[in-house]
Amino acid sequence: MNSFVTAAVVATALAVAGCSAAPRVGDALTLQGTLVLKGNEPKTTPVLVRSPSEQWELQQVAPATAAALQNRKVQATGVVARTPGQGPLLPALRVTQLLAAE
Repeated sequence: MNSFVTAAVVATALAVAGCSAAPRVGDALTLQGTLVLKGNEPKTTPVLVRSPSEQWELQQVAPATAAALQNRKVQATGVVARTPGQGPLLPALRVTQLLAAE
């Protein structure tokens, strides 16, 4: 019985620790990945692809900037506008700086 209680306590602690590391709306964040444009003109959306399972919508990026950096490695700095798992939409970063990563 004690090992079951210990396992439950450890599992709960790990779950809480994992949740505390997740970004929240308003948090400053810097992400690196490949910028891709999703959708069709005139309504394309810049998306930062970090891995096949992690993608972020990049908000407030000028269309000309997104087009120039398409399919390139970039570093995006900004504020979390929508967190991962908040509905069916991608998490979103309100970008304050976008640089090509060399």
